Amino acid sequence: MGGLYTNTVAPVTATASEAGSKTGEATVSSILGIIATGDASIATAAKNGGITKIKTVDYKSFNILGIYATYTVVVTGE
Repeated sequence: MGGLYTNTVAPVTATASEAGSKTGEATVSSILGIIATGDASIATAAKNGGITKIKTVDYKSFNILGIYATYTVVVTGE
């Protein structure tokens, strides 16, 4: 994590097959590191993308000075 700014994408897990044609995301947001809200679960990301067979799971992390941050789970599949 960068002290001033972070904007990263990284893997969590994958199956042996290629990434799916559908994508779903689920996000948690934080303000000042004091208040955090949302649901960044794999199940919610899959539901948001209409995915029943998950092929890959990645995450995105975004942060500005610890004032505002998001953590997003990205799922691909069919």
